[in-house]
Amino acid sequence: MSQDLQYLSTVQKYVETNFPKATLKDIHQTLIYYHIPFEETITWSYLFKIMETGKDKLSLEDYQVGDTTLEQIFLSFAKKTTSERLKITNLA
Repeated sequence: MSQDLQYLSTVQKYVETNFPKATLKDIHQTLIYYHIPFEETITWSYLFKIMETGKDKLSLEDYQVGDTTLEQIFLSFAKKTTSERLKITNLA
C-alpha cells in the first residue's frame, strides 16, 4: 500500500512538473485524472511526447489523452449554476 502511494506521488510530480497548470481532478485506486488547460505551447505532439517519456521512465501501464467533450462542458456549466443558486438561496 505504501509503495502504491509513493508511486502515485511520483507520477503526480511528473505530470505537475511537465504541465504546471494541470489540475488534479480525481484519483481512483491507481488511476489519476488531470485537466490540462489549453495553451498555445502545448501541442498534441508535445503532450504525447511527454506522456510517452513518462510511460517509459515511470513504467506506466497505460495513459489516455482526450479533448473535452460537450457533455463535460455542459456538466461543468450545470454544476457552477447549481452552486451559484445555492449561494443566492443561502443569502436570502
